[in-house]
Amino acid sequence: MAAAERLGIEALPMPAAFGPDAVVYRRRGRRALVLEGRVYPELSVVADRLCALKPAMKALLAEHGVPTPMGFAFTDAHAPEVVARAADGARRPFVVKPVEGTHGDGVGLGLTDHEALVAWVRRHALVRTGWLVEDFVAGADLRLQVLGGEVIAACTRVPAAVVGDGRRTLRALVAERAVEVAARNPLNALVVDGETGALLARQGLGVDDVPAAGREVVLKRLANMSQGARAVDVTERLHPRWRAYVGRIAEALGLGTFALDAVAVDPGADPDDGGASVLELNARAEWLHHTFSEGRTHDVPAMVLEHLLGAA
Repeated sequence: MAAAERLGIEALPMPAAFGPDAVVYRRRGRRALVLEGRVYPELSVVADRLCALKPAMKALLAEHGVPTPMGFAFTDAHAPEVVARAADGARRPFVVKPVEGTHGDGVGLGLTDHEALVAWVRRHALVRTGWLVEDFVAGADLRLQVLGGEVIAACTRVPAAVVGDGRRTLRALVAERAVEVAARNPLNALVVDGETGALLARQGLGVDDVPAAGREVVLKRLANMSQGARAVDVTERLHPRWRAYVGRIAEALGLGTFALDAVAVDPGADPDDGGASVLELNARAEWLHHTFSEGRTHDVPAMVLEHLLGAA
């Protein structure tokens, strides 16, 4: 709405008709209803559903020549032994995730044996029913924002961490970083949980310890913005092949606005050479990380409004 005011676009909140986060934007006879700041009129039910179902999206990616990790889905959360035995036989780390989910909820990384996979799935069985197991792919977490079928911004996301100053405890450093995370998006939160405690223990630290000045302390494994990750802009470094992938996907889905999540050893290297894999697509993509990315920021809301209503 702030971007609309800057651009001379009329913004009409419509809470009674569509809920508290619904706005109609109007300019020169054109109008667009935007829900939650990220659901736009062009989104079809079919495209939305395909993006939500991770196995279906993996099949679509593979069909159009876009690299994606090997994997398979299963639905019996209470008897995953067959799946786990397959993982044992492969002798390589796996990732397990819900077939539908966001914000990294329920995602287990780097599981390597039968017991770990069974334990993870059963721990989350009450809230999840379908699961996807796929190869763990090493590399940086890469996010591409697509608008009108074109990449408008790209960043790598770095898992939450703090840097010691030799004076304050980890508890104090994390509390300071948590305030910064929430200030950028109140829906995001950096929380010290069991995973954080385990990671700290591996680094020989507890929350009341004082890390040395300059020492980086990792707090999370997942590079998810909702869990306090940092975004580093790589738009200018992106290899052209990524834009070709985006064009194929946009045409296949009939959808020009989405975000692509991938893993890449180097965003500037050719992903066809084997150093990258696309994990999933988000049809209702959040984009605030591009607003606050390090190195370069992007005025995504203004670009979205110009796309919906035409250039000024």
